[in-house]
Amino acid sequence: MPKSPAATPPPEMESIFKKPAFQLGIALERQATAHIRRLIKSNVIKPGDRLPTIRELAAWWDTNYFTIQSAIKPLVSEGLLTRRPKLGTFVANQQKRLKRVCLYHGGLQGAESVDEFYNRIDLFLYQKLSQKHISTLSYFDRRSSKEQRYIPKELDDGIKGGEIDAIIALWHDIEAYGWIVNLTIPWSTPGLQPMGHTISFDFNRFCEQATQAIVEAGKKRPAFISAIDKKQNDTIGELFTGSCGSTKLLHEPEVLCVPRKIPKAQAGYEICSRLLAQKARPDAIVVDTDTVCQGVIAALTESQLRVPEDVLLISHANKEIPVFSPFSVIWLAVSIHDWADEVIEQLNRQIAGKAPRNSKLHTCVMRSE
Repeated sequence: MPKSPAATPPPEMESIFKKPAFQLGIALERQATAHIRRLIKSNVIKPGDRLPTIRELAAWWDTNYFTIQSAIKPLVSEGLLTRRPKLGTFVANQQKRLKRVCLYHGGLQGAESVDEFYNRIDLFLYQKLSQKHISTLSYFDRRSSKEQRYIPKELDDGIKGGEIDAIIALWHDIEAYGWIVNLTIPWSTPGLQPMGHTISFDFNRFCEQATQAIVEAGKKRPAFISAIDKKQNDTIGELFTGSCGSTKLLHEPEVLCVPRKIPKAQAGYEICSRLLAQKARPDAIVVDTDTVCQGVIAALTESQLRVPEDVLLISHANKEIPVFSPFSVIWLAVSIHDWADEVIEQLNRQIAGKAPRNSKLHTCVMRSE
């Protein structure tokens, strides 16, 4: 039986694979890997195309056989290239799946209100992506808020070079929304901004559950303390006000927003202390988030009011982050594992060519005694 003839690279391959402008100080094999990956990702060379031989590339790029061999090896592992015995190395048919994801951290690094949640979700995402054999790159944007209006050069180069398949914007400054929403690769973010790719917990359900608990406890005068900034708080405050109004049993709630630059637990303590000092103090306090609730718990403990007899306390919680309270609290809890799963699912939808969507996670009622 005659052997299949080895495919011969077309003449233009030499011009396609002409020597790149390699940089000094960076391992040549890494640069060669990135260059070939870029040619594949930008569709300059297509599935089924045969690469020049290792010796040809070594000659064209003024290097040695072993450097080019080492440069090609990771591309084979990634599934971008395939080796066929006695025929050569070919561009593989690309299966649409996540391979490399950047976990982007911008905004106010070190803010206590976000550290624990984002540290947990960052860890869970890393674990879940690793289990799926998806590599991760963590990028911490240390630039000023003004500079974060523009995509970091390293990420832009990584996207153009095909080294990043998707971005998860974990904690980011509002200034970064412009470049995030215009990314040309799949992206997702756990947050509240209605950008078509975001995951948040269901505030409608949260408000309904809180209102039901207040009515069942026989309370009449609720207050709502939110960690969300003023613009978003107006919307959520309207949801809670509307939920209370629908019962026709409750006073219109007082809605208060935690100042952005004050630590959330401290702000929760100060706002709750002022509420409790009022002549017509609330008999039910609803809190978002659990970090703010830590300060509210401190203020209620200091006030020596009985909870829940004098004041009912209801708060958002993350199942994986315990918050100590010396008295009963009704927690409306979401799972950070669910957040992480939904973030990855959002990326998979986009990789598969499906339209992105906003996702809302349901809260469940948990009572601490």
